[in-house]
Amino acid sequence: MMAYEWNPLWTDVIEGINPAYADAVRRMVMASINWLAEHPQANPEWREPNQAELAKRAGVPEGVSFVVTGAWEDIYQPSNSQARHWFRAISDACGHGSNSPSSFMMSKALACGMLFKRDGWEAFNRFMLERPPEELQS
Repeated sequence: MMAYEWNPLWTDVIEGINPAYADAVRRMVMASINWLAEHPQANPEWREPNQAELAKRAGVPEGVSFVVTGAWEDIYQPSNSQARHWFRAISDACGHGSNSPSSFMMSKALACGMLFKRDGWEAFNRFMLERPPEELQS
């Protein structure tokens, strides 16, 4: 199977950030997609905390937008071995130690991977070429 590659014509999943950070997110997105392509029968399952509850506990006023940061392992909890392997492939594409991915980075890789899994490569490619930059910003 041919590995999918980042299309330089796509709008980045995160705009206006450090180029090294953006490059790491691109690698993670492609690792996510390629792992799912190599494991088409996989059904990764995971838990993540309720965003509204996190905001409430942190004292964020209701209706205010926020971004959850920190280690991805604190937010995304794999529920099966497929999710564990998929998350590891995504995380490994970013790096380890000080280069480990954040939960924000992981959220972009997971969202892109699930869009690819649900709609396929052609639809994913079209979405990335046509979408307004803010659509994957939340």
